[in-house]
Amino acid sequence: MANFQNIIKHVKVSEGGHSADPNDKALRQGHSGVFGKGYDNRYPQHYIHTNMGVIWATYVRYCKKVGKQPSGEEFVNMNHNLWENIAYQLYWKAFDLDNVNSQAIAEIVFEGYWGGGGTRLVRDLQRKLNDLGFVGKNGSVLAVDGYMGGNTTFALNNATRSYETEKDIIKYLTDQRLAYLQSLGDWKIYGKGWGRRVNEMYEKAMKIASVGRITGIAVISGLFFLAYKKYEQLKG
Repeated sequence: MANFQNIIKHVKVSEGGHSADPNDKALRQGHSGVFGKGYDNRYPQHYIHTNMGVIWATYVRYCKKVGKQPSGEEFVNMNHNLWENIAYQLYWKAFDLDNVNSQAIAEIVFEGYWGGGGTRLVRDLQRKLNDLGFVGKNGSVLAVDGYMGGNTTFALNNATRSYETEKDIIKYLTDQRLAYLQSLGDWKIYGKGWGRRVNEMYEKAMKIASVGRITGIAVISGLFFLAYKKYEQLKG
């Protein structure tokens, strides 16, 4: 099963600290009420609206989920435990990624939700699985609804039993993710960083997939070797 901690280490490296960038559309979804360092405090558009990749609206949604009052102070001084729990509860657990067998594809889907456009990316995944002939638990074609639930996970786990199919899906999702980001108006501002991150995720995913297969082969080979040695001992 996929492990959240494997992707979160990668995300920590990529995410910075506070952002009060007035060009960022995240500001439209609310802010902390705390001014960003180095910004002119006469202008409300210079409030901090993002911290370590978490926008204010996401933090508020998390607070509602766990039943507590949002605090601008807590948001601005967010510790890593809180940050990780937001990422896990809202972007990993909520989309059944603990039950996905392919670590590589779970990480790509997580990145899609984390960075925006995740629902669209899952629709792409569902279309791909349908095209490949993989069905849900009840044997029916997957609904292309953008929801990463049990049926999609079931079909994906069957599909990724094949290394070639897993690689095919990784490349397809990467291409779709990049095309989506390039279609955004903000691409001209943030595209260089977005593109680099997508490419890094692709290389990481392909490495994870290949290492997983090699490890599996090594384990099976080791078991056969131990069984053979036991057979030799009994025979002798």
